[in-house]
Amino acid sequence: FGSHNHIDECISHLENLFPEKKILLVGACLGAMSVVDYLSNENHPNVVGSVIYSCTWKVKRETMNVTSGLDYHLFLKSLTADTVKRIFKCSNEAEEKLKKDWFTERGIDVQKVKKSKSIWEIDNDFVAPLFNLSDGEDYYRRISPINKCHRIKKPVVLINSRDDSTITSLEEMDLKQWYQRRVRATVPQLKLSTTNFSTTRTVQDLVKVRMRRS
Repeated sequence: FGSHNHIDECISHLENLFPEKKILLVGACLGAMSVVDYLSNENHPNVVGSVIYSCTWKVKRETMNVTSGLDYHLFLKSLTADTVKRIFKCSNEAEEKLKKDWFTERGIDVQKVKKSKSIWEIDNDFVAPLFNLSDGEDYYRRISPINKCHRIKKPVVLINSRDDSTITSLEEMDLKQWYQRRVRATVPQLKLSTTNFSTTRTVQDLVKVRMRRS
């Protein structure tokens, strides 16, 4: 949250390998969010622009979209369980006690987090207090790309699918109207594009077909 170290390291590595080349950032989903955050705060001279797709524009809305239904059972249920395991993974009892005390000092209810059934619960009960934020909504507001796009100074192509049930399409969330009203006058290099094809939708269709066959 708020750190661009991983992107800075990648850029430095590429600059060492190809000192004469310019860099185009590409990101998908959470990677797209990282690129937006980076470009809204940094203006690296060798980064000429970016292409991002399937970006989560309004994090609270997108997260709530996948708290139930097929998307939850396909992806988020196991992701939530794995995330909880990673948070509390320890190699011995001493490490477990140290981690528990460290979390408790930051106002994190350890037992409540261990019972999390959704990403929203993890973000609200663990991530927000970890970064000294008021709650999950405060965290989502701060990381939502739609609140940062107007600060970007480099050319960006924004691509979202119309039929993606997980990530809200540009048209559905009125991003085009928002873009016209808030961004275009100051950042004309942002280009919006939508497609009729979604990888998530394809996976869902395949699962439905297999369920019917069985």
